[in-house]
Amino acid sequence: MPTAARLYARLLRTPQLDLAIAGLHAQEMSRATTYGLRWRVLSDAGGFAVALLIAAHCGSARAAAIADAAQSLGLASHCRVHATIQTLIHLGGVRACGDPRDGRTRLLAPNSWLLDFLDDWLRAQLNALFECTSITANHDAARAALGEAVRAAPATFLRLGPLDWLVHAVGGEAWLLSVLTKAREHASCGVVSTPSLKLLARQTSISRAHYATLRSKAELRGLLLRSPATSELRLTRPFLLQSRMYFARRLALIGAVVS
Repeated sequence: MPTAARLYARLLRTPQLDLAIAGLHAQEMSRATTYGLRWRVLSDAGGFAVALLIAAHCGSARAAAIADAAQSLGLASHCRVHATIQTLIHLGGVRACGDPRDGRTRLLAPNSWLLDFLDDWLRAQLNALFECTSITANHDAARAALGEAVRAAPATFLRLGPLDWLVHAVGGEAWLLSVLTKAREHASCGVVSTPSLKLLARQTSISRAHYATLRSKAELRGLLLRSPATSELRLTRPFLLQSRMYFARRLALIGAVVS
């Protein structure tokens, strides 16, 4: 069984990683279109982490414990987590029932469309892993193994490095994937046309202004350089390195768990 560290080093060296990232971008845009508001809730700060933590606990998740975990990881405040859980319950993605041992406590479990959403996400990760490493896994077994791993060490899976500020923002990962997909087309010069924020906003129902804010924050961190005379962006070496590291580490963690 390969270790996560070995898989990580292997993934960073393989050119197929860039193709896999392009595939993840296409599937993320498909999810945004299919699930609409429900996708947006999960793309909110810490929203997807909350969903993964609820799913990992197999019907025994407690709202307070999920909020404690998300806040300790710096993903979202207690108030934000409880608001996200209430929204997911309202949208039918999470089922809440009383704890037979304590009537004041509600137990949470993924329900209905959220199960499909998480399955679709995992399929995308497994497809990307196969493209890069030829590792295959039974989907149901992979889902169970990933749940155990997230429950045992949530920080390992939900804190993935210097781009956390971006990928846990509303739609931040969708914007990152869009930039990287554009970058493949112009890898020789390192300059990319600014991804169409108008198109991205339409595909994800998140405002163009919000994506522009993410882009500005990346510029302030020295990850992107924008020409004052054109709409072109130059991707800096730290941006390319950190973004590939982000996706490689996540795939490596999943690969080590499911293989």
